[in-house]
Amino acid sequence: MVYTIAVIRGDGIGPEIVGATVSVLLGAFPGAFEFVDVEAGLEYYRRTGKRAEEGWLEKLMEADAVLKGPLETPKEGGFKSLNLELRRELGLRVSIRPFKSIPGISPVEGLDLVLVRELLEDVYSGVEAEFPGGAFALKIVTVEGTREAASLAGEAARMREARVTILHKSTVVRKADGLWLRVARETLEGMGVEHEDMLVDTAAYVMVKEPARIRVALAQSAAGDILSDVAAGLVGSLGLAGSAMIGVRHMVFEPVHGSAPDIAGRGIANPSSMLLSASLMMQYLGQRRGDERIARAGRALEAAVLAVLRSGCRTPDLGGECSTMQFANLVHGLLTGALGKKKGEKPRRSGRSLRLR
Repeated sequence: MVYTIAVIRGDGIGPEIVGATVSVLLGAFPGAFEFVDVEAGLEYYRRTGKRAEEGWLEKLMEADAVLKGPLETPKEGGFKSLNLELRRELGLRVSIRPFKSIPGISPVEGLDLVLVRELLEDVYSGVEAEFPGGAFALKIVTVEGTREAASLAGEAARMREARVTILHKSTVVRKADGLWLRVARETLEGMGVEHEDMLVDTAAYVMVKEPARIRVALAQSAAGDILSDVAAGLVGSLGLAGSAMIGVRHMVFEPVHGSAPDIAGRGIANPSSMLLSASLMMQYLGQRRGDERIARAGRALEAAVLAVLRSGCRTPDLGGECSTMQFANLVHGLLTGALGKKKGEKPRRSGRSLRLR
């Protein structure tokens, strides 16, 4: 089976880390993917006066999945966020972000967390206004949105043989968070998944003090956004965390970090998050299409990225001297060696150097 992947290379370091990732996928898994480039972002806007190419959403919808680099939204305004538009138009209601301690890099041991975050509601729904002397933003929670997020959290818990920790603040936000907690409990109980609930502020404390305690966390949009960065800090870097945005029909995979324009074009950006996002993409394609071959390849990609990090090849953001493509070449070498291994042979490392595509 050949999967069509729409690729948005993004802004800043996006073209470098996406290019490195596409090269690894083409070199290590020949014939598995067909890539379709879709131009969008701030750099594209500066060149053309348009935020994205004509028909960009249709191309994304036609693909089996989307691999996306970071898209920059200027703080000064006047440029509508493509990230938010993409989420709403593709119905990407839930984000899934795994975080795992890496020996020699992570400041804590034992963290092995999947954070499941609802994306379209809460105070991120965009319903806000100013009034004389102030402003307000509405916190919106629906039964449908909560059920969908809780269902995906339940699936993650089943795969990990773990319980779901439902994060909330119903002690203060009694109606909205009360509904969130009630519907999440009902959904997980209907799935036969073990669960507990925890106040959001307590969860932040527990993640730092007892990192191994929470395995699957279910969070609303604002809290999930904040706790994702806390978890990335505990892992050691935003550059070590991949993510998936999942809808009923569409899936987008992207790094959790920003576009880092200050180091763009220097060839030193960390591709780990983008590679781990590609690994998630392959695992979810396998799950949805019943294709264990591609799911297994995705797990192999994740293992190769972690192995290279443990080996000492690290980009400058992690205190190392490896370049973006040196790191990608090592990942490629491990994958092609392992996949080409026959019984009784030592793994062979490919002598072919990858090129930035």
